[in-house]
Amino acid sequence: MPAGRRRVEIRYAGVSFSAPERVRFKQRLEGFDEEWREVGEERVASFLGLPPGNYGFRVIAANNDGVWNNQGASLALVVQPGWWQTWWFRGALAGVFLSLGPLIYLRRIRQLQRARAAQEAFSRQLIQQQEAERKRIAGELHDGLGQALLIVKNTASMAADPEAAPDEMRDDLATITRLSAQALEEVRVITHALRPPELDRLGLTRTIEHVVRLAADASGLQCSLELDALDGLLPPSSEIQLYRLVQECLNNVVKHARATYVEVRVRREGRVLRASVRDNGEGFDPAERHRGSRGPGGLGLAGMAERVRLLGGEITVRSQPGSGTVVEAWLPMDIEPHLNPK
Repeated sequence: MPAGRRRVEIRYAGVSFSAPERVRFKQRLEGFDEEWREVGEERVASFLGLPPGNYGFRVIAANNDGVWNNQGASLALVVQPGWWQTWWFRGALAGVFLSLGPLIYLRRIRQLQRARAAQEAFSRQLIQQQEAERKRIAGELHDGLGQALLIVKNTASMAADPEAAPDEMRDDLATITRLSAQALEEVRVITHALRPPELDRLGLTRTIEHVVRLAADASGLQCSLELDALDGLLPPSSEIQLYRLVQECLNNVVKHARATYVEVRVRREGRVLRASVRDNGEGFDPAERHRGSRGPGGLGLAGMAERVRLLGGEITVRSQPGSGTVVEAWLPMDIEPHLNPK
């Protein structure tokens, strides 16, 4: 049989002068069938998709009295292999694999090394940003709060002087009051940059509503907001990351998108939180600006991706010039609820 033949059919007959219609048959293809197959009065054997090899077809018959002719008849059958099934082709294929295998392995190693180098570069960048943020906070504490407290101390010392005139004492107390209020405001600004107090006081849901309202009031954007009840679904450390993710997206829309409309959604889908921010701005090419524009305390698109990665989630950024931008993140929720202190 030539290669590629899908169906093999063998016809046979049994000779009986008394009752030929009652002759029964058994057939077997040696090399393919393990046992004899009794096929009754059927006088044809069909085989589909025989693999290459040597076979022996055998058939025996029984007359109407049930006497079997065990010698039967036989036919040798050889199914030839296709060129793709020959030993020389398989040997050549193995040789190609053995020669390309090391190249594929080295290429994979280089890909892993590049990925590791990119991760290390981002980690260094993140550490540098954190150090710069610490330096900024230290400078604000020293130059603003520290100087105000020093003036308060000196003014209080002068006001406590027994020889100070009443008018001078009142002026000193007024100065102390003013500087104290200024110091409290600076402390409030610094602590808000680290963790918004609204998260602990109002909860995650109302805090996100608040930041969206602020963005709309500050920029004139038309905002659409859809929020599920989010309080207690994430631990406090994850809540701040989700809040910063939404805040960073809104900052990018206000500063860079030139948009008139933004849509913010945070919805529950099973055990996953799906957060998305969509705008109708001028858009951009994510491949060229994968590092993004840096806002205060952020690292652009790379920073948002790192925030989501730390939460064990996934993020996608879809944008085209002139077609707006969609940032979408999927964050796993903890099974156990977390209660925010009020």
